[in-house]
Amino acid sequence: MSNNAVVFEADNLAATFHCGHFKLKEGFVQAKGHADVDLQRLKLQVGIGFTTQKLLDGRSLPAIQTVDV
Repeated sequence: MSNNAVVFEADNLAATFHCGHFKLKEGFVQAKGHADVDLQRLKLQVGIGFTTQKLLDGRSLPAIQTVDV
């Protein structure tokens, strides 16, 4: 990582999702139904960096941007 950043990491994350009804249409293909998702051993990393942004009137304000981790 070339810039300073704060990195949040969740390792070995598990989650379960249930969707009772969904409908998806792509072109002439259509899918309907329900979905059950079970995620195991998921690693999630999110990085944020701090910078400034210049307003049109010349003032500078702090800003947050995402960074590659």
